[in-house]
Amino acid sequence: MIDTKKLLDTGYAKYKPTSIDSEWLKARYQKCYRDKKGNKKYFLDVEEYKPLPHQKDIDPADNFEITTQVYIKGNHHSINMRFLTPDVAEAESILDKMLELGIIENYEDAE
Repeated sequence: MIDTKKLLDTGYAKYKPTSIDSEWLKARYQKCYRDKKGNKKYFLDVEEYKPLPHQKDIDPADNFEITTQVYIKGNHHSINMRFLTPDVAEAESILDKMLELGIIENYEDAE
C-alpha cells in the first residue's frame, strides 16, 4: 500500500489539485528520478483520490494511481502510462527496464 509519509520522506513533493483536476483528487505527489550523472530519467506522479460516497468497503490502496509520461526513443512521441499497482518501486523498476532496453529515452533527451 502507498504511504504518503513515505512518499514525502523519499523525495516526493506534494501538490494540491488544480482547477483542471478531478474534484475527487485529494493530492498529487511527484518525484523526478535521475541517472548516475544527474540527468532526468523520468517523473512519477502518485495521485491520491478521495473515496467516492458509494465506496464504503473499498481498499484504501485503490484510492491511489501511479502515472507518468515517457518518450519513445528516436521519435520523441510521448506515452501517458497508468500503473495498475499500488507499488511505486514496481513502477520505477518497469520504467528503468524500458530505459535499459532502449524503448524509452531519458526525459532530458526528449526535451
